[in-house]
Amino acid sequence: MDPMTMFCFIFCWLSTGSTWAQEPNSLRTQVERNNLSWPPPDLRIEIDKSDRQMKLFSNQTLLRTYPVALGFSPDGDKAVEGDGRTPLGVFRIVTRNPHSAYYRFMGLSYPTSEDAARGLKDGLITPAQARAIREAEQDGRQPPWNTNLGGAIGLHGRGSRGDWTLGCIAVEDAHMRELWEIGRLGLEVKIQE
Repeated sequence: MDPMTMFCFIFCWLSTGSTWAQEPNSLRTQVERNNLSWPPPDLRIEIDKSDRQMKLFSNQTLLRTYPVALGFSPDGDKAVEGDGRTPLGVFRIVTRNPHSAYYRFMGLSYPTSEDAARGLKDGLITPAQARAIREAEQDGRQPPWNTNLGGAIGLHGRGSRGDWTLGCIAVEDAHMRELWEIGRLGLEVKIQE
């Protein structure tokens, strides 16, 4: 193989996410600096809506901070489908879609039982829908996303500049690649003001 072909091969291989040579600021490098195993244990994500940051923790160790974009009307808690708000609360990753139109998508367990109780009280959902949401939460699976409470809220790529989503949390594609690698089903995601 001539030198130029070899260079192109190595460059292309590295740019696809190979672990042969890690970036000095990669998540894996950060994990190693903290003497943690890979994948890091006891992960959780905390999102602070007020400063547009997502923090990735392993136990009490902060591994990474990512800038985020929120829903187009981010203030307050999500109340109904189409309000453009990013919900508040503690959620779990319940779905993963590697072929999302938004690069990659990890769906959250919104709406929760608490949202269902509010929605039922306010006449937004039926008792059957509230029950289905509660049962999904108990089983650790995706709740119904087709109610008046909204749904299909998750973490995805396509950029963190400006608040532009319908309620999701968006990060840069490179950051989503890192999160995708460790973002397993059941991972806790806390969203606060």
